[in-house]
Amino acid sequence: MAEVKFGEQVIRVRATPLTLLFYRKEFGNDMTTDYLRIYTGVMAVFPELSSEKLKNLGNVKLDADSMTMKGLSAMQFDALGVLQMVWAMAKTEQYGQSWPGFEEWVAKLGDINFFDGDMLAAVFEVAADGLFRGAKTKGDGSGDAS
Repeated sequence: MAEVKFGEQVIRVRATPLTLLFYRKEFGNDMTTDYLRIYTGVMAVFPELSSEKLKNLGNVKLDADSMTMKGLSAMQFDALGVLQMVWAMAKTEQYGQSWPGFEEWVAKLGDINFFDGDMLAAVFEVAADGLFRGAKTKGDGSGDAS
């Protein structure tokens, strides 16, 4: 389990194979494919991510001040895709409890800064840990975000 801070809200998330099922059922897409597409867009703005190992994503500090208009225009960033991943991971963390549909959940979120580097790094780290289980190994000091 990990936490992602959206503005003033803290959302508990976890990524497991169940997350993939929730994502596919709700959105009709494969979360792994969408993760890679979204991450590629984020790398256009934060090129320092392109050389990071999956296990280090949680330690990366993304500096929003380093964003340029050129990077933003090349980004093709999918903010809704980020929300979809977080929704599926939050639903996984709350498995067995009542969970709202995506639209209802988004309506309750309030304001979100989609270029909050800490938030993006946390989302991508938890998702990567769940999608690419080999990214973190027990005993390597990196912990287990799920």
